[in-house]
Amino acid sequence: MKIEIFTLCDYATDRGNKSLCIVDTGEIFQSKRGGYFFKYKFLAYRIRFEANDKPKLRLTFQISDSQGNNITTISTDEFEVVTKNIYGFNAETGVVTLENFSLPKSGVYSASLFANGELLASIPIFVFQSTGTG
Repeated sequence: MKIEIFTLCDYATDRGNKSLCIVDTGEIFQSKRGGYFFKYKFLAYRIRFEANDKPKLRLTFQISDSQGNNITTISTDEFEVVTKNIYGFNAETGVVTLENFSLPKSGVYSASLFANGELLASIPIFVFQSTGTG
């Protein structure tokens, strides 16, 4: 199993043919208040499977603070992994919505992707307090 894409973005859609449309990926956010409120953000992923991967998979997404404390966990349903195609591997793509979600203060956070409890990927999220008027 290999993570090909794991990103936080402003918008993403899974086109259903194992391809993703990802708009405005980024991990740095500024706020005048110090924390940050995500009205709508998306985590997009693409995982490539090979023949020796487990036949069932349960994905879990976790947002943690810099100390490793869990802020929120989002789980997906368990699904069957299809590993065979004409190229000898297959891929699973998906989009997870972070809706009305907030990070409490400035700092470094992480978004992590787990498969059956095993960490596959982690990306940083930086929240800065802006001091400007604009």
